[in-house]
Amino acid sequence: IPLFIAFPFSALFAAFSPSPVEWYSFILSFTGMWILILLFISIKNTYSLSGSQALTIMISPVIFVPLVLFVFILGIIILVLTLR
Repeated sequence: IPLFIAFPFSALFAAFSPSPVEWYSFILSFTGMWILILLFISIKNTYSLSGSQALTIMISPVIFVPLVLFVFILGIIILVLTLR
């Protein structure tokens, strides 16, 4: 629903605003925040978690994906260096 609502506003601002890029950026930021808030509420209610637990679940991929990627790249570098 947030993206369906954002599209008409984006089109209106693009047609009637002297600087549509700023408005479009604002609308996309607002829509993104709305989606994150809805995601937070759905995780919290679906799994009956507290707010801090739901926030931890939302932030954990930001921490663990780069960490796993770093370990993976480090493993490849070590493998290549040992095969020389």
